[in-house]
Amino acid sequence: MVTIRIAYSLDGQEVLPRMIEVAVIPLKPTLWEWRLYGGDTPLMAGFANSRETAQIDGDSALFLLLSAGLQSPAARAGFSPSSKSTK
Repeated sequence: MVTIRIAYSLDGQEVLPRMIEVAVIPLKPTLWEWRLYGGDTPLMAGFANSRETAQIDGDSALFLLLSAGLQSPAARAGFSPSSKSTK
């Protein structure tokens, strides 16, 4: 299982970290399911023929999500590190 914690701040206020994890679940000897969770919320899921393939697919989905930019409350509010004012 891969777990990544993401923390951010909005206007100097600390926001609790968000945990994102990949779970791999055996369904049959030749059928495995991977699930990507953001806390308790399922974000993505898929199936594979082996545990190794399911883990790789789940990890790839996790890093694709991270590279695309996870929509945190700070991001939805329009905050980004480059948009800070220098007053």
